[in-house]
Amino acid sequence: MAAATAGLVTFAQLEQLPDPPGGRYELHHGELIHVAPPKQRHNRIQHRLLRIFWALNTPRFEVAMELGFRSDPEHDYRIADVALISRQRFDRIELDDNLHGAVEVDAVFGDVE
Repeated sequence: MAAATAGLVTFAQLEQLPDPPGGRYELHHGELIHVAPPKQRHNRIQHRLLRIFWALNTPRFEVAMELGFRSDPEHDYRIADVALISRQRFDRIELDDNLHGAVEVDAVFGDVE
C-alpha cells in the first residue's frame, strides 16, 4: 500500500486496491481518501434529497444516488451521494464506467476521515 500512496495516485492504481475495512476509497486530486460508511442521518438526508429531486420530474435531468464520477480522468474519482445530471450525459455513461466530468448538481454530505 505504501507504494500506491507515494506521490499522486492514479485512477488505474485506485482500481487495483481492495476496499479498506469499514468504508471505501475516493481519489481527490491524486490523494487517496478513506470514506467511512454512512450512518442513518446520512441515509435519511440522502433519501429526502432524492424525493425532492424526483418531485421536480423534469425530462431533461436524471437523479442518481451513489454516482461515481471522474472530474479529472487520471487523478480524481468521487461518489456523489445524490447527483442531478442532464439526461443526455447520463445516457452516454457506459454501463461499466463512470461519469467523466463533474455532475451538474452534487449533494455530498457527511464526514470524510
